[in-house]
Formats: sequence, structure tokens, C-alpha cells
Amino acid sequence: MIQFRVQLTRAAAKDLDAPDKAVRAAVVADLAKLSESPIDRPPRVKRLRGFKHPLYRLRSGNHRIVDRIDETLVTILRVIDRKVRERSLRNLRKS
Repeated sequence: MIQFRVQLTRAAAKDLDAPDKAVRAAVVADLAKLSESPIDRPPRVKRLRGFKHPLYRLRSGNHRIVDRIDETLVTILRVIDRKVRERSLRNLRKS
């Protein structure tokens, strides 16, 4: 079985500082699961449309983990509340 390496961007690390301890623990547990299987079946993992490089969204409670997969490296781009997801994704599309 292939083991994936999970890497957080600065923005994602900063996003993890915002939620309370219980939410952060749930998100970190889901990040650990990404190292075993980054592409799970829907509805937890979904491929996002409209990006040059394929991006994926993982549901973790009320937060969404936006990641990108390159061979055996999973790069976590953002960990965002579902209410501000669209605005954050618009900013990712521009960059």
C-alpha cells in the first residue's frame, strides 16, 4: 500500500490556529487519514471543478480541507469553514 506524505501550506497552518480544540482535533485526525488514502469516495471527498491542477475537498464537520495531490505528496492548501468556502476558493482560482 502506498503511503502518502501530507504537507501544509502556511495558509493552511494559519487556518488550523483559528478553530477551537475539539474542531482542530477532528481536522487533524482527518489529515492523518489522508496519508493512507487521499482520494476517498463521495460525499467526504469531492473533486473541485474549474482549476488547472485538480483540487479536492474533504469534509471534516463544518470545515473543508482543500488539497492537491502530486504523486505521493498531498498538499493541504486551506482548512476553511464551510460558510466562507466559496470566497476562499475564488481566491485560489486567481492564484
